[in-house]
Formats: sequence, C-alpha cells, structure tokens
Amino acid sequence: MPAGREAEFFGFYSVFEKFAGILGPFAFSVVLSLTGSSRQAILSVVLFFLVGGVILYFVDLPRGQRAAREAEARAQASA
Repeated sequence: MPAGREAEFFGFYSVFEKFAGILGPFAFSVVLSLTGSSRQAILSVVLFFLVGGVILYFVDLPRGQRAAREAEARAQASA
C-alpha cells in the first residue's frame, strides 16, 4: 500500500471485517433454518471462502505493486 495511505486501507479492511462478522453467521443461520441441516449451513459459509479465492486468483499483484510505487513517487514529488 502506498506510504501515507495506511490509515485509509486499514479503515477499508476494518469495515469489511465487520461485514464478514455479520454475513457469515447470518448465512449460516438462514441456511440452517431453511434446511435444518448444519452440514448445508457449513457449506454456505464455505461458499464465501470459494468466492474469495476466485476473486484473489484474478488479482494482478505486480500491477498493484507498481501502482502503489507510482503513487508513492508522486506523493514524494509533490511534497
């Protein structure tokens, strides 16, 4: 992450952590109440991990690192 924007990224991660703490148990309880099976409820939570893995698969890490370095260089040049 670019220098000087750590707090912004920390806040972003913190908000999504809160959503995860709500959506996981919510999905579990909804599926459990609909199906009556804890196995199906666990599979609903596993689905979140699979979707997250697919999203991470498509992340272009070198491009993000380049963008962070460029943003840091621009910030240092303007300071």
